[in-house]
Amino acid sequence: MKKVNSIILIFLIFNFSNLLGENSYNSFIKYMPDTREDNIVNTTDYFYTNLMKRNLIDLEKARKQKEETFEVPKGYRVKRELINNVPVEWIYAPNAPKNKIIYYIHGGSWTFGNLDSARNMGLILSKNSGYNVLVIEYSLSPEYPFPYGFNDVYNIYKFLLNKKFEKIGIFGDSAGGNLTLALLNRLKDENIVMPTAVALSSPATDLSETSSIYLSNTILVNIKYENKRQNTIDLYAGKFDKKNKYISPVYGNLEKLPPMQIHFGGAEELREDGVNYAKKAKDQGVDISIIIWRGYFHDFTLLGDQSKESSEANKMISIFFRKHLK
Repeated sequence: MKKVNSIILIFLIFNFSNLLGENSYNSFIKYMPDTREDNIVNTTDYFYTNLMKRNLIDLEKARKQKEETFEVPKGYRVKRELINNVPVEWIYAPNAPKNKIIYYIHGGSWTFGNLDSARNMGLILSKNSGYNVLVIEYSLSPEYPFPYGFNDVYNIYKFLLNKKFEKIGIFGDSAGGNLTLALLNRLKDENIVMPTAVALSSPATDLSETSSIYLSNTILVNIKYENKRQNTIDLYAGKFDKKNKYISPVYGNLEKLPPMQIHFGGAEELREDGVNYAKKAKDQGVDISIIIWRGYFHDFTLLGDQSKESSEANKMISIFFRKHLK
């Protein structure tokens, strides 16, 4: 009897330990239910069936298309300028504190994006949080591969530090999330003051040739350029090792990074790599939470108020910033 009890005890201890391990991850990984309305379901299905899996974007043609510039709401101001030859746009919110700022680093597979296309998300951040926002238009590959855009992001952050902002939050989506996390690795290496808090939407955390995103068949990383199919990760990384921690942030030492909140669509290819990053960060002591929105596609937060889930996600991001920047 004693022997049986001992075996049962060992079994219970073993499984209880496993449960604790799972719960330690479940406590910071939150899965949101799929509550999409029909129009969003149809948009998601179309996005993946007709765009993500089939049609390649022609980079040169896409860049020639005029971007829609979103109107500035009443009470807000915008100002564009060059800082160290890098285009930026300041978004000033009514009655925003002058000693705090959110730095927005846009996405676009390291090959697309500018101040016009990034303004809407910049306005969402500013309106929801009440803070001023600085949007960067960093150098894009393939004309300017790594480390050009990465250096632009770094130099503008250094500029913000020199402006004596008391607290800096950073928001990055997709490729901008990749650049944000890579920036943290560099700041740590150079012993430079970290941002107060970081929020991310669908960040690319691992660009190595074994990563989920590199091996995927989506337009996130596959485009038409110079009349042939090319991988945007190859165009961005160029001659550098894709496991360089400034290209694939997951390969860095993540200890002592600032608090983070990360959002992923439940149907996107970057999710698995992102969860792996978050688990590593959590294991190394980072205050991190990850929210996965079932049914949603990559970078869905850009929908703004077009869906209740993207609206809720953006509000969660702003609550996170208000908590840490207050």
